[in-house]
Amino acid sequence: MHASSFLQRLKDALADHYQIDREIGSGGMATVYLAHDLRHDRKVAVKVLNPELAAVVGTERFLAEIRTTANLQHPHILPLFDSGEADGFLFYVMPFLQGESLRERLDRDGQLPVEEAVRIAGRVADALDHAHRQNVVHRDIKPANILFQEGEPLVADFGIALAVSAAGEGRLTETGLSLGTPYYMSPEQAAGDQTPSAASDVYSLGCVLYEMLTGDPPHTGSSVQAILGKILLGEVTRPTKLRRTIPANVEGVLLKALERLPADRFESARDLGVALTDKAFRHGVGEGAGADAGPWKAVTLGLAGVMAVFLALVLWAWPDAAPRPVNRLNIKFPPDSGFLPRSGPSLDLSPDGRRLVYSGPGEGGGNALWVRELDQASPRRLPGTQGARYPFFSPDGRQVGFFQEREDAPDPLKAVALEGGPPRELTGLEVGSTGGSWGTDGFIYLRYRGEDSVGLVRIHETGGELEPLTTLKEDERSHAWPQVLPGGRGVLFTIRRPRSAASPTGDDIAVADLRSGEHEVLLPGVLARYSSGHLLVVEDDGTLVAVPFDEKELTRGDPIPTSEELLFATQPGTRNLADLAVSADGTVVYVKGRIEEVRDTVVWVERDGTEHPLSDPVWESGAITSLALSPGDDRLAFSLRGEEVGWEIFVKSLPYGSTHRVSVDEVFSERPVWSTDGLSIAYTAATSTDAHIRRVRADGSQGGSHEVLLEGEGGVHEFVYGPEESGYLFREGNANVGSADLRFLDLETGSLHEDFLATEFNERAVTLSPDGRWMAYVSDITGQDQVHVRPFPYRLSNHWTVSIDGGVEPVWAHNGRELFYRDPEDGWLIAATYSTAGGFTVEDQVRLFDATPYQGDSHWHGYDVTRDDQRFVFWRRNTGDPDESLVLIQNFFTELEERAGGGR
Repeated sequence: MHASSFLQRLKDALADHYQIDREIGSGGMATVYLAHDLRHDRKVAVKVLNPELAAVVGTERFLAEIRTTANLQHPHILPLFDSGEADGFLFYVMPFLQGESLRERLDRDGQLPVEEAVRIAGRVADALDHAHRQNVVHRDIKPANILFQEGEPLVADFGIALAVSAAGEGRLTETGLSLGTPYYMSPEQAAGDQTPSAASDVYSLGCVLYEMLTGDPPHTGSSVQAILGKILLGEVTRPTKLRRTIPANVEGVLLKALERLPADRFESARDLGVALTDKAFRHGVGEGAGADAGPWKAVTLGLAGVMAVFLALVLWAWPDAAPRPVNRLNIKFPPDSGFLPRSGPSLDLSPDGRRLVYSGPGEGGGNALWVRELDQASPRRLPGTQGARYPFFSPDGRQVGFFQEREDAPDPLKAVALEGGPPRELTGLEVGSTGGSWGTDGFIYLRYRGEDSVGLVRIHETGGELEPLTTLKEDERSHAWPQVLPGGRGVLFTIRRPRSAASPTGDDIAVADLRSGEHEVLLPGVLARYSSGHLLVVEDDGTLVAVPFDEKELTRGDPIPTSEELLFATQPGTRNLADLAVSADGTVVYVKGRIEEVRDTVVWVERDGTEHPLSDPVWESGAITSLALSPGDDRLAFSLRGEEVGWEIFVKSLPYGSTHRVSVDEVFSERPVWSTDGLSIAYTAATSTDAHIRRVRADGSQGGSHEVLLEGEGGVHEFVYGPEESGYLFREGNANVGSADLRFLDLETGSLHEDFLATEFNERAVTLSPDGRWMAYVSDITGQDQVHVRPFPYRLSNHWTVSIDGGVEPVWAHNGRELFYRDPEDGWLIAATYSTAGGFTVEDQVRLFDATPYQGDSHWHGYDVTRDDQRFVFWRRNTGDPDESLVLIQNFFTELEERAGGGR
């Protein structure tokens, strides 16, 4: 039913009692309308069950469960004014509150002050206790169901959760309805319990309090199944690891409320509320005999501290009795989690030298961050780090900072906890992704990318304002790759200068005095790292030298040559930046070999997964980002790292023809699209501040000139032609920050449809079916990326979800019967068979092959299919032998001191 006719029918059905004004909110189960109560002359909120859900629940069940909760009278429970059925609509009426929900508050502020979070949780616990004593279990406690009136929380939606639950999960599943991502489900709910007890509400309230304090629910994941799996496992990151200011008793409340077994939680919601006010309450580590031993616990800890100090003094007084050996070893990786170097330092060691973080394969292509405990065989990928660059550890080794690539703005600075949870953004403003350093003073040091003369800035680890540190001098272009010294007296960094023929980089290693803000050059070099009284400096020619350095006086000694091989980023357009990291204990890790050995190759892949090389290489070496087959399958357009700057579009004649460049833009030129006659290629051209569409002749006859085809205020980041090139269908806005919308420019009428498909969610990766009647695209409207289909150009009509549990990179087959997409969870390529008789119907889903070895583009597509739909063209990133790429040296500075004649 069309939205306008639906609203009119609702208005007519309730006209005798309520005058519907407008929609004020919607969710997976219901839509809320602002209305005027005609009988009582007051504003009210009318919540109407979505038709599909109403059909499953049924009128009698709905009204029965609503009546059960109508008698709940409590100052922190939102009262029920009315309920009923009218013309098939199931509805209930509540007070209209001017305030926001807890969900809106958390979306805006991220975290709440501890005292306020505890106060809110206590009020909600009191409300739940009242309901539980009336034998009413809410079953859906979450931030969206906690509303505020003059600062006081009110729990809403008791009845709807009961009615939906009573209808049975099985019946809901059969209809394909989703009740939302289960961040706040108890383990028993996740396991399918249809009659959870009050302990389930206690668990859900614990989840809400956990999010109020840390900024995220205790269990997160990329899919519903992933979240449910974590809930069932019952492992929760201690909240004080994420926020140190959480009081011990509040942490104990969270740990007890979030116990996997209901019997291990609080006996009642009231007990939870009482424990929040009891500063002596403890639960978890340290609980039990030790926790109850009173002063004996302090004595035990005191003795342990004395013994630790005694042992430290013994070791300090006997330094030469057992010199630590220098050990060299190669770090081995499983084939699916190898090292993927970037054009700059792509790894780091934790301060204690026990953990390595590095750039490795991402989900569905690209790269992400991986962590390897050096005493374990297998690494693990850090969720939420797709596209991350230049990782660096926090001083305690529990968090990793990084920069996350996005298309049309500076890469935001983020941090992720190794124990779990999604990354948090610290700033996305005017900072450049040329490394960062996390100091023991609680600040992160990084490069400034603004237009003034500021070099380095710092920002507090919890976020906030940027604080300027260094000033660029006349011949300095930027201050990059900082490392704050352990004592906090100064910060090392690289001075980057404009290149010249005489000096390929002209870069120097410098140190800034944080007291005065002044900096001075120490010696030439492109990267420096400090540890154990030495600098390790990478010189411009690739030589690694060690330099004695006094971190208190900020002075250096004479360089000491080393014999270590290093890997440099020597692709065109980059500087000689080594993958080198040093821990506080003197452990060194670096990459040997050279990055020019790393190349991307283009391959054919059959429908059964059999891989064949392209007839001959598209290029001798380099990195590829996107590709497209010409209408006759006789040419391949692709984006390749340029010889001087940015990325450029090339065309190769297949099977054995030449390769030529068609764009000379000095920008990031990607995502080529062929015209229907194969004579021209359109592509995205992006700078740091803009992105638009350019078009060139496919034969390169324009001599580097181009035509600007399309520009947009929000930046145009992908593009396809309409049927018979009658228009341009394009995506405007940045998908990384949730602002991606689809527009359509109708060339026949000259009309620009800015709201063609523009919602609060991301719409991207759009593509049209061969007959031009259907458009496939990716949207996160369900809470995860899914492939959807709509009629074209009637985009406001029904839409169908094609993918089953997540989908990206849709590409239409040419036979008019299949739509391909990639499963982002396991990387497989899926062929969805469909019929368009009477609408759009997915008839079958066939898993073709594992596409994880091939790079992708989740914001567009990273592959193409031949006209007979039997072969796919992909690009594979080859990184050489990962078993031999990384070298780890323990106690490296022992060797350096011997070379220098002992001592510093």
